[in-house]
Amino acid sequence: MLLQVQHSVNSSDSQKPKFENRLIHEKSPYLRQHAHNPVDWWPWCEEALSLAQKLDVPIFLSVGYAACHWCHVMEHESFENEQVAELLNNRYIAIKVDREERPDIDEVYMTAVQRMTGHGGWPMSVFLTPDGRPFYGGTYFPLNSRGGRIGFISLLTQLSTAWQERRQEVEDVATAATEELAMSARQRPLAIKGEHPDTHTLTNAAIQDLTDRFDPDFGGFGGAPKFPPHHALRLLTTLLSTQSDAIRPLLEDTLDQIACGGIHDHVGGGFHRYATDRHWFTPHFEKMLYDNAMLARIYALASGPLGRESFLTVATRTCDYVIRDLTDPIGAFRSAYDADANGKEGSYTVWDFPDVTRIAGDAFTTLYNAKPAGNWRDEATGHPESSNILHLGSGIGDVRYPSTEDLMLPELNVLLQERNQRVPPLCDHKVLVSWNGLMIGALAAVAQVSDRQDLLHSAITAADAILNRAIIDGTLRHSITDGIPSPTAGFLDDHAFLADGLLDLHAVTGDERWRDAAVLLANQMIAQFTDTAEDGFFFTSDTLHERLIVRTKDIFDGALPSANNVAMRVLIRLGDHYKVIADKHFATYAGVLERAPSGTAAWVDALVAYAEPAGLHLTAESDHFSLKAGEKAKVHLMLTIPNGWHIPPRRPETAGKIATICSLETILPAELGPIVYPIPAPVSGVDVTTDTDELGYKGTITLVVPVHINADAREGNFTLLASVRTQPCTEHECRAPVIISTEVTIRIA
Repeated sequence: MLLQVQHSVNSSDSQKPKFENRLIHEKSPYLRQHAHNPVDWWPWCEEALSLAQKLDVPIFLSVGYAACHWCHVMEHESFENEQVAELLNNRYIAIKVDREERPDIDEVYMTAVQRMTGHGGWPMSVFLTPDGRPFYGGTYFPLNSRGGRIGFISLLTQLSTAWQERRQEVEDVATAATEELAMSARQRPLAIKGEHPDTHTLTNAAIQDLTDRFDPDFGGFGGAPKFPPHHALRLLTTLLSTQSDAIRPLLEDTLDQIACGGIHDHVGGGFHRYATDRHWFTPHFEKMLYDNAMLARIYALASGPLGRESFLTVATRTCDYVIRDLTDPIGAFRSAYDADANGKEGSYTVWDFPDVTRIAGDAFTTLYNAKPAGNWRDEATGHPESSNILHLGSGIGDVRYPSTEDLMLPELNVLLQERNQRVPPLCDHKVLVSWNGLMIGALAAVAQVSDRQDLLHSAITAADAILNRAIIDGTLRHSITDGIPSPTAGFLDDHAFLADGLLDLHAVTGDERWRDAAVLLANQMIAQFTDTAEDGFFFTSDTLHERLIVRTKDIFDGALPSANNVAMRVLIRLGDHYKVIADKHFATYAGVLERAPSGTAAWVDALVAYAEPAGLHLTAESDHFSLKAGEKAKVHLMLTIPNGWHIPPRRPETAGKIATICSLETILPAELGPIVYPIPAPVSGVDVTTDTDELGYKGTITLVVPVHINADAREGNFTLLASVRTQPCTEHECRAPVIISTEVTIRIA
């Protein structure tokens, strides 16, 4: 026997678990779920890695997360099995990793599994040499061989035999896999023909790709299983104002199908992780913070251009769910809810027909398609279930999410109160900085569209909690659990997603502290993660993180937007020299974007959404003044707005629009202002809140800044920095708010 068999707990108390392993000391809910397995689990640590090399045995690496249904299945089938435990304990070092705690480990070995098998997922099962090189991998393995899948017991036995009897063959496979992994894990530039593609070229290519893959019957792009295509939908929402005819069906039909389907929790709000079928009906019932953040934003931003008020209801109810069920005591947001409750997947969410009828009535039961015998089948067995997944037309095709008045919201609220009496699923209470960045930004965006100040307050509270607790000695940490920041430094996605969310908060509130915090994060991102040889950003820092077998850098979006792509969005939004850096990265990776624009949709969306309209700039009528102590003058600022665009007035009438505000920064010994704004005039479009011509500014306008030099002012040269924060709009869309500045030199003689 190579390793000590898992400790048994000696106790006469039959209520105590039979086994207990090292994971009992971990904070991760996922790791603690496995603390009473007979497997002698190690967390990922130097001691475990060194022991594997000392004993010269392979490593079995199992990666998953707390809300993962198939992770639970594999645990119950295999990791609670004492025969499996004996094989693992005697022949391997078994390491369990929470992919949300260590996304760097997950990204490296997920890339390896995808290269080996052509697909990936969780639970992820990878076999490594003692020095960490992968030689075999997969996802879920059943306990015993079935359906063409090798059983886990057979796999453990065969790989152990190969390690002992065909060692060189295993070493050769590991070496080749690691070399291939090193090539694929670090995205390199691709050459392109002619000039770098412009944004119009990239968006047209993305639209064509999405059109080719669009499911005309049930929305989305591709077949089952179906994950919400967040990044494609956000890009389509951004493009809606300029290419409505081409993309409206792709966007609206998909949003309708998802909102009507069983993947949407109609009772509690929010969305489950994905649907196992083509028509968004049968979900895996886990709920992830990031899914709900991204979908809430999309439904809110699409509601106005599509003229679908009920889509905004989807967005606000999703935010209400997150605030109600995922808010941590510190004010930030927890990660996820499990798929399983009370020992069965979906039991918290599904409904028996008599209960629905009794609580909500016949009309509700008909609208939400509950059936006396149940309406769904278990994914794994195919057996019909006697319960119901509430939905508004999954599998029917050509469905349309009803108006808010027709949703029967009072009945849904009564059902929610009834459901609250059930045994709830496990909540993964880790506060992940990256996912919180997504949610902060979503809340700010939804608040702006809906004028829900409570949502904005929640975003501010969460942002304060992250900034106050997750930054230790100037270093951003990856997560917070039970109020305590993780010792693990923040990864690229933590910096980029949080900075992006803070910029959303700044855009809505105008509070400069959010932009200042985003600037600090961007500076750290540039300093710690830049690939100085080939541009782009690595996922890990060169100095703050453990060095794994490869250092990854990817610009392709997955379940989450690529951290690289969001980093570029942050740099573009910050403007000035940050945009110069983003432009340099784009010049390097334009070939990749050209070949896979829908796979890099988050970056393409940033190029479209935050491109300032040409010609919007601020100048002073005279940029030099010479004044005497006690003298008065007026500085005239000329703001030029390009043709076809307008900006809101000082006090906009339309809800959600950003006011045009001029701010001044200087140490000039003088009294400044009040600033005189021009009288707004009608611009294209109608203010829907007042049914009158919308007021604003277009063309070139003049802002007047009165200056009165103090009587006792000393001589010297002083700089007056004038900045205008505004929101450029056309008749059909409004871009993200921008800040443009100019400087005036004032000499006191």
